[in-house]
Amino acid sequence: LSQEHQRQYSHEHLDERRELCKSNDYIFNRGAQDGDTLAIDEVGGCTRENQGSVLALVQQSGLRNVRSICSTSKDLEPLVEKGAFHPELYYTLEVYTIGSPAVRERGNDSVRLARHYLALANRQWHKNIRFGKDVVARFLDYPWRGNVREIENLVNHLVEQVERHDGEIDVK
Repeated sequence: LSQEHQRQYSHEHLDERRELCKSNDYIFNRGAQDGDTLAIDEVGGCTRENQGSVLALVQQSGLRNVRSICSTSKDLEPLVEKGAFHPELYYTLEVYTIGSPAVRERGNDSVRLARHYLALANRQWHKNIRFGKDVVARFLDYPWRGNVREIENLVNHLVEQVERHDGEIDVK
């Protein structure tokens, strides 16, 4: 097919491609055109069926200038070896990898992230809550297996649950 036919096919079958992306496993930038981005969050958590759908979307979209950006907290190579992750999807996406160590391996980053999410939660809940020194110490000692999302969710929950609108929270 010519590029024009591919582009026409791509737009004519956009609803079919959107259907592939109704899962919560990933997000599709609706109405993708050349130059758009396909963002796949936690690609390592996609079911095997959804991995095939993602592969079809990436390879057969007819759009050659669509960036694919994926994130995962899992090491995909062992999953490929075990047959739990689609090898063709792995090699299609694994063009350029940016590794990021877990939060628990990054020293004070857990506190920096917690303070960032504290500012966001304070804005959302119209509060002015601060962390006491014992809370900060706990943030540094905690293993953060859920990484950044765990910090974000915990901080938001803490701010939401605190009854007062101003002050410091600390460990009792």
